[in-house]
Amino acid sequence: MKELIINWLNGKRNYTVGKLLYMQFGSDNNKKKLFETAKSALTESELLKTLQNLLVEDEIIVRKEDVQPYEPMPEEKKDDVLMALRSEWMPFYTEMNYLRHSLDPLLDDDSSAAEIKRATIAQKILTLEKKCRAVWAKRDYYLQHRKLPGISTTKEIVVDGFKAAKQIENIKTYIRQYRKKVKDNPSNSRAVFHLQRFQTELKQLEEVHGEA
Repeated sequence: MKELIINWLNGKRNYTVGKLLYMQFGSDNNKKKLFETAKSALTESELLKTLQNLLVEDEIIVRKEDVQPYEPMPEEKKDDVLMALRSEWMPFYTEMNYLRHSLDPLLDDDSSAAEIKRATIAQKILTLEKKCRAVWAKRDYYLQHRKLPGISTTKEIVVDGFKAAKQIENIKTYIRQYRKKVKDNPSNSRAVFHLQRFQTELKQLEEVHGEA
């Protein structure tokens, strides 16, 4: 977010692009309503001052989620879930950076066609940034809890031998299903996580009851 605003301030300060930036990152609804009105000397001046103020607010500068979309996500080759999350994040990150660079040559063009194109690109960048943040949030959650959001991992080991044998067969079926899902889509982090979970459950059951 910070980099987008800095680029806007250092460039031609296109009103449409600046307005989109504040709609995305600003919090004052009255100012949002003001910027939705027709462009004028007043709205241009207020938009400039408002975006400059965003950069000096401490919470905007240090907030982790505002920095992450522009950081490369580390490779964690020893953890399949983290690698799947990186695969999910990579297309968003790549396209976002491509669009950021494609926006630069348009900043000096004052034509109506260029203004429309700038606004379209800026909106796409903001959408991709949201998607990048969402994947980073899942990664942070996984690192903290060792599971993905919305997935329950509580499972008791079955003691009864007959029930255990049946559960082992069920788990083997799940493993086959999720192994195929992972093969078809390596960036499916939920499938990767479930595959690991069922593989762990199978190992625990077999340690207690032996192979079915």
